[in-house]
Amino acid sequence: MIEKPENNALDLSRGFLICFLIVFLLPFSLNATEVNDSSEVQVPSEKMQDTVSEEERPVWLEMLIWPFSNIIQPALSAAIYPVSTPLKYAFKNSVIDKGVNLISFGKEKNIFIYPTFNLTPGSSTEMGVVYRHRHLFFNLDYFVFNFSLFANSDWSTSLRYTKDKVLNTKFFFGARIGMEANRNSSFNIPLTYESFTQTDSSFTLESRITHPLPQIKNWSATLLFNTRFVNTDIPDVNDSILTSHPTYYVKDRGVYQDFTDKRLQFSIQFDDTDLPFVPSKGSRVIWNLGYAWVSEYSDLNIEAPWRKEKNHDYYYFEFIYQHYFLLGTSKQYLLSASEARQQRQRYADFSWEESVRLWEPQKMKDLFLDRKVIALQYRFRNISEVEKGAAPFHAFPALGSKFPLRGYNSTLVAPSLMGLSLEYRWPVDRYIDGVFFNEYALFSDKFYSWKSENLRNSWGLGVRVRSPDMFFFRGQIGFHGFHGISLIITIAPEFM
Repeated sequence: MIEKPENNALDLSRGFLICFLIVFLLPFSLNATEVNDSSEVQVPSEKMQDTVSEEERPVWLEMLIWPFSNIIQPALSAAIYPVSTPLKYAFKNSVIDKGVNLISFGKEKNIFIYPTFNLTPGSSTEMGVVYRHRHLFFNLDYFVFNFSLFANSDWSTSLRYTKDKVLNTKFFFGARIGMEANRNSSFNIPLTYESFTQTDSSFTLESRITHPLPQIKNWSATLLFNTRFVNTDIPDVNDSILTSHPTYYVKDRGVYQDFTDKRLQFSIQFDDTDLPFVPSKGSRVIWNLGYAWVSEYSDLNIEAPWRKEKNHDYYYFEFIYQHYFLLGTSKQYLLSASEARQQRQRYADFSWEESVRLWEPQKMKDLFLDRKVIALQYRFRNISEVEKGAAPFHAFPALGSKFPLRGYNSTLVAPSLMGLSLEYRWPVDRYIDGVFFNEYALFSDKFYSWKSENLRNSWGLGVRVRSPDMFFFRGQIGFHGFHGISLIITIAPEFM
């Protein structure tokens, strides 16, 4: 059954309220204990003129400040202490820069080796390693290797290689190899949250080539080839095996079976963003059109009624629109090395008295609207089956923690999906962005028919760690209303 739709308007207002309180009050607490424990607080002379002494404050202002100073701030300081203390230490001791230097190697610092982890309870707990190398064989090439080991000894790995300006031309080439050995993989019944377990040890090969369109600035075309050798089987736990379903015939969907899926995709892209992994201005528009040839399924190890073999091919269309708005008067979003040091000093030296002065209109405007980025993404995807009811289980687009519902742990698949994501980003440090996000998604069995009861919303906050030309990872916490919590730690960017 499809989950009961939630009150999205109420969830949205609650989400924004909680996000505002976190982003506004967390910095205020970074130095609260330091101020309370110090016998004397040094205030720079240029700030002395802005400080309002207690004798000059009107009675109404004293009454307004008193509950914040004597009740809210001490309680908040105690609650936030486990987070604020490590942050203060990190900012004061340049831990971020030292950490980047620790994982950087080579004369040009073009090699990065760092661990990854996901401490989700259960067998999905994993630890891994990522190796990134720019200019490995040639100039303008990029190699990425990652390996993950799960708590139940499952594993996954992938290799990715890209090369720009192949043979001194304008061609861009990319290739990827991926493999997994997962005993707890799953598939979903379309348009429901019904999920079943299967083992999966699939192998994927992918290559793509891109070239700018002649005489048209910022436009390019891409041809992608993908071959997936699917190898799935029944799981060890018998009660999680699907044998019959009124709308989902196992033998026609490729579950618990072996087959090959070969895709050819043609794409047109427009991109005038300023930086690939830290965009602050411009737009990105992508049209994807693809066709998949699927072989006959084989090696089904459960009893199923005989049916005539169907055509399992499918085709799909996807449209993606992204736009980035740089707020304020700053010409660039990224922090320089000196600006990052000043930012850390402000965090380390912040006091409760200074937080009171932030209520001035100009300072509030600078705090929330200067050097911030609004990132907007709309995404639509639809698949069509050559023969109804025969496309493989993995063909359907999915709503979940990756896109665009980061607040949901469960996954929902449907023939047609569209989502709208809005992110508010600000530079915490030279390599770190803070992120608030709010997103909506709709799903349907037909691309021309959408129902309000199929609307979903999620919101949350987190950080993204990146350099101007490389994305390391992101860690985010997502909610849907006040129902549950989703933790996302991944090396994949938000908008893919």
